Amino acid sequence: MPKKFDETEHRIQEALQAYHDRENPKITAIAREFSVDYQRLLRRVHGGESRSARQGPNKCLDKPQEQALIS
Repeated sequence: MPKKFDETEHRIQEALQAYHDRENPKITAIAREFSVDYQRLLRRVHGGESRSARQGPNKCLDKPQEQALIS
């Protein structure tokens, strides 16, 4: 992975931790504090995955289905 992606991902993880640790978190303030994109942080707070963790759009089968087909 590129170094910039790793740094951004690390900041997002820290921001998510801060969001969960605070009693009354404000996503806008946390995004500014950790220098991350507001929309990206909002998506992650609501359960979204990073691009590297998501399945590609042209995949029809998930991992268990693919393994069953192979065997």
